[in-house]
Amino acid sequence: LLFCLCGIVYAEERDFKSTWDEYKKGNYDTVLQITNKWIKEANAEVDPRIFYLYIATENDWKKMRSAVSRFQNSKMKSSPIFWNAIYLYLERALVLGDSEQLVQYGKLFFSEASSHPKATEAMFLYAYGLSDLSNQTEAIKILDEIEKRNPSNRLANAILELRE
Repeated sequence: LLFCLCGIVYAEERDFKSTWDEYKKGNYDTVLQITNKWIKEANAEVDPRIFYLYIATENDWKKMRSAVSRFQNSKMKSSPIFWNAIYLYLERALVLGDSEQLVQYGKLFFSEASSHPKATEAMFLYAYGLSDLSNQTEAIKILDEIEKRNPSNRLANAILELRE
């Protein structure tokens, strides 16, 4: 039994390594095909690293939204890599102007990953989404919380701009 379990772990690690190598080479279509297969498997608990590579390579916003929604209550939430993927997702939502997703997943990040290294930036994106949806009162509360965390100069300047 131990031999079988070690073989499975080794195979998964090897699969990730080969997928990571393809990502580093810039073969994003190949990475997307591989990660898409794992993401779509029914009842599969996905390696957070694979989830991150999926978010990094998927271009179809509708498919990405569906995948993120599917895994928002996953066991992966205990992994910082999962939150890296969610942060990347928030950046995509910002670029695409999807403030509802900024609010939904920014709030999730704020409530469940507040100690993550990207938490203050994620909180800012959350506040931006709230502001964009005309919820200024809540946006200001989040901005006040960010300021308590001594944000970087770049983020402090962005906060000032958003407040204006």
